[in-house]
Amino acid sequence: MVADPNVPLAERPRDVETPDREGDSTEHLPIVVVGAGLAGLVAARLLKAAGYGVEILEKSRGTGGRLNTRREGTLHLDRGVRYWSDRGVLSRQLRRGLVGRGVLGPWTSPAYCLDGQGNRTVAEDSRYVAPNGLSAIAKALVDDLPIRFNRRAMLLDRSPITPDLWRVRCDRPRPDASTEPPDQFEARALLLAAPAPQTAALLNSLGTLDPQCAHYFANVAYGPCLTVTAGYGMDVDLDAAPWQGWGSITFEGDRALAWLSREDRKQVDAPEPAIVLQTTAEGAEPYIDLEGDALAAAGPALLKLASDRTALPLDQADWVRVHRWRYGTVQRAAGVPCLILGGDRWPPLVCAGDWCIGDGVEAALQSGVAAAQYLAKRLGDRPLIPPDTDLDLAALL
Repeated sequence: MVADPNVPLAERPRDVETPDREGDSTEHLPIVVVGAGLAGLVAARLLKAAGYGVEILEKSRGTGGRLNTRREGTLHLDRGVRYWSDRGVLSRQLRRGLVGRGVLGPWTSPAYCLDGQGNRTVAEDSRYVAPNGLSAIAKALVDDLPIRFNRRAMLLDRSPITPDLWRVRCDRPRPDASTEPPDQFEARALLLAAPAPQTAALLNSLGTLDPQCAHYFANVAYGPCLTVTAGYGMDVDLDAAPWQGWGSITFEGDRALAWLSREDRKQVDAPEPAIVLQTTAEGAEPYIDLEGDALAAAGPALLKLASDRTALPLDQADWVRVHRWRYGTVQRAAGVPCLILGGDRWPPLVCAGDWCIGDGVEAALQSGVAAAQYLAKRLGDRPLIPPDTDLDLAALL
């Protein structure tokens, strides 16, 4: 039975179920998680710890989403999240586990806030970094989870043989995989943990979104940002007074610049000074649709702006790279912990991500936990955590 794409999802009748073939069972099939950002990884770890089979599909060749680290020789540059800080109960729990496992350690280089009048204050929050970059957090979470990289989910539908299953069809976005045939995966449940625009586009392969779900997606707004990475010769003094030994600078109230981070101070024996500069959404707007050399030219221009703000020679870089984030920060969230679709009419389907609740690490963790709790309750055969115990994300590591 083929669904009519003109009928809203919530109003479609459930397909007539075919009698089970002898020995058939959906329990051996995994919960498929689309997206290996923080929400998807934490949900997958919780579900696997409870005894559910999981499989992660990730369109890129790495995990972590905004926990993104770029290698430049022996330098590790955090291009998304500059450092880990506790923003709530769940981020504190996970940080405790990451520190205990040796993934994270305290970052003692001073962090400053710089206002529009040039006044400096010291940031008081505790900061944690990883010597090999914050992508190590995602690697610790994915650990023994089954994951398939370079699998971009393109189409969702129901299995024609067993309507209680989902099918996910993927292509290979990398050029060196483009000649390989598309992959197809069957799942007893789906967790979509990609940014809201990508999730909505994938759900549209099922047909028209029902008005309530469409309202949630329409309510989500992202701001873009650019990340500039740059390296310097040892003759460039990035510690001129009053910035001796600095680790991070937040630009308070600045229309173009968000923050600046001294990346070589996160690792031992860094070969050269290196920084990461991130813009605000407004600062990214003039460049976000540029390509090639035109986009690359944004790097020196933004470094010059940061140099003017700080009086540091940030515009004297030996090399500069620019990375574009179209979905940089969540400016307006959907307003739900996770987004449940179809109810009991479908096999379990839930969406998660920081865009459900708000921006940042704590929001992503909360949404991933909520999605895992829903799936465990809906599938019903194993509780997410043992009875009479409290959830503690540190136990996942």
